[in-house]
Amino acid sequence: MTTIPSFAPGCFGSALAYQEEHPVCSSCVFREQCAPVHALNLKALRESLKIPERYVVKERKPDDAQPGLSLPKKVRELVDRIDNANLRAVERLQAGENPFKGFSAFLQIAAHMLLKRSINQEDLTKAYLQTTKMGRDAAVAHSRMALQALTHIGAIDMLDGIATLRRPS
Repeated sequence: MTTIPSFAPGCFGSALAYQEEHPVCSSCVFREQCAPVHALNLKALRESLKIPERYVVKERKPDDAQPGLSLPKKVRELVDRIDNANLRAVERLQAGENPFKGFSAFLQIAAHMLLKRSINQEDLTKAYLQTTKMGRDAAVAHSRMALQALTHIGAIDMLDGIATLRRPS
């Protein structure tokens, strides 16, 4: 039986959470004590689920662009397009201007709504269904992607599923 040190985080020794290369784990003061407990718990989990060693998946490398941060591929590509276009999106949104006119229709709609009020993903999905020819699945995907991209670039704050335009500090 393993004794968990006082003040150790809840993930201590987790069979699934521990990743030696992850920024959180690699900087944790309990890393040295956690690693062997993780190995034992992982082995026990594999044995209980009858997973042979040959089926063990090798660890993925963290996202090269931003270690420790994992964005879906399409969102990462969208963020890169925004960055490469030098739209000054956050600055312009905070000034009350829609930076996405002529750049992206679905981001333009999201920015238009955010300039007026706080929104959630369902509000944005409904707006896409009413103003574009997107089907329901595409509208849901685009609303999720827009909110993730706008959060990533620092244009909005998300709290309990509600997106609010970030005001200048």
